[in-house]
Amino acid sequence: MTLTGWFEVVRIWENGQLQIKINEDFAPFLLQLKDKGHYTQYLLVDTVKLKSKYSILLYKLMREADKDNGSSIAIVQGTPDEWKEWLGAPESYTYGRLKDNILNPAIEEINLEIGDMDLELFQTRRGRAVVQVEIHNNFIRNKRY
Repeated sequence: MTLTGWFEVVRIWENGQLQIKINEDFAPFLLQLKDKGHYTQYLLVDTVKLKSKYSILLYKLMREADKDNGSSIAIVQGTPDEWKEWLGAPESYTYGRLKDNILNPAIEEINLEIGDMDLELFQTRRGRAVVQVEIHNNFIRNKRY
């Protein structure tokens, strides 16, 4: 087994410039991610606009679901328990608390701060219980009317 860090050298100059040298052992794995499609691209400038850790995690999930870069509606779906796991919500949260304290505030913050996201929450019920939660990003680039 080999353990390694991502970078061999990181230099920061007073003018704000940065020089990074990727560790030779790690570089092949990091550089092949893009070729295999095993990465998610998002803008740092977007994530710094978001204050809540839940908003940041939801933002990343939505970017991961947007495989065609805004050409169609991106959807993330899962059970309430999966959403709790993905967003790191307290285990003790009921779905109602998850929705009121985490999902709705995160959706509201993302819709307010991120220009190419228009998130909407959908629920599927079985009886009175919510069994499926979907969040759609309704923003589509280059919409033609």
